[in-house]
Amino acid sequence: MVDTNYKLIMEMEKAEHALAIHADGFITKEILNSCINIVEKGVALELFLDMENQQFLEENTFLFKKCSQLVNKGGCVFLISNTADFRFWECMVDFREYSYYSLEEEKVIYKEEKDLPVFQNALIAFERRKKESKPYLVEKGDIAIRINLSDEVIMLGDPVELSWEVEGADKVVVQGVGRVEAYGRKKIRLEKNTILKIGASNERQSRIKAVLVKVSDELKIVYDIGFISAGTKQYSSLVNSDIYPHVYGISEGNQLKLKWEVPLAKDVKIIPFNILKSKGEFIFTPSASFDIEIHGTIKEKIYIRRIQILLFPIPVFRDKLISVFPFTNKKYDISVPLLQKEKIEQMWLAEKQRYLALNKRIVDTNSVIRAKKMDFNNLKTFFFTILKEKYFHRKEILKEINSIQSYYEPSEPGAGKGFL
Repeated sequence: MVDTNYKLIMEMEKAEHALAIHADGFITKEILNSCINIVEKGVALELFLDMENQQFLEENTFLFKKCSQLVNKGGCVFLISNTADFRFWECMVDFREYSYYSLEEEKVIYKEEKDLPVFQNALIAFERRKKESKPYLVEKGDIAIRINLSDEVIMLGDPVELSWEVEGADKVVVQGVGRVEAYGRKKIRLEKNTILKIGASNERQSRIKAVLVKVSDELKIVYDIGFISAGTKQYSSLVNSDIYPHVYGISEGNQLKLKWEVPLAKDVKIIPFNILKSKGEFIFTPSASFDIEIHGTIKEKIYIRRIQILLFPIPVFRDKLISVFPFTNKKYDISVPLLQKEKIEQMWLAEKQRYLALNKRIVDTNSVIRAKKMDFNNLKTFFFTILKEKYFHRKEILKEINSIQSYYEPSEPGAGKGFL
């Protein structure tokens, strides 16, 4: 018993960032003391205990206090049903080394990440236990940390987006970033496998949580995308290899050419074109903004390169920022025309048609109601003032608001009646 505890503690002390332990049987003071020391060094620790330990700890005041101390210092303790395996304990160090003590063989067995099947199964087993387990000594109001990654595996040179939600803490720190708000997100560019940690604390307790981001240099999805000039038929690339944001804009009506190569992938699929070639070119004319996904499979793992195409002009002002809504008065029921007052001859054909159609609608409405325009002061009180306050920092939007506002202002003496 003492020998197996000693061997487990030796494994635990290797951890620098993250540690997961499944201790079969009843927990001991030696293991709890070691866990506390490790957490105090800033290691994110998860300790899985068989369900029988709940009554055992509650009957042993000394061990119960030790367990409470571990939780308050940042460690996570979970109670799980008996796994009925033949291992006395399991230990995962920094997501890179897995070891267990086999009662059958009476020795410690080591598995590193290169032992892929065993290592992956161990990671899956720990995650499954976490989902099936009951957090121990966690009360309402305790610090809770939730972490999400945009991708658990990224390609070399790609950014990963880390997002977090923390409750019950006065201070939150993301390692490598510094102190942050309780809710936030951050894009981080990584060159190798990296453990990302978040620490949170208040006056009575701390909490540390860690996630692993794997960076693969095995699969490379190489691509280039650009437009073909309508006049010269020349190809111009949109990709800047130094930035590579994977987001590109093009004017409506232009052709795009996508070139790609995924040399080491077993299977390749390009969505939404349903192309299954590992190398090639494809010319298309986008009719709207959309995403391209290049899927590559290597060692049974699917990697995805997402490319976003933005088609200009994007109707941001009309469709994204302000909705067209009806303004109802006792005598009137008309829609506020949120449309740019550009010269008709400079408009695209589709925009010109919409503009003329709206003008006709206004004239038709005027012929029916045969009345003066609505009182501008009534509109200004709850509409234009609100819009200007909301978009005071956006000059281009303010310009459009002023343009719409000028339509509703009273005509100068001697001028025509306008549309209404």
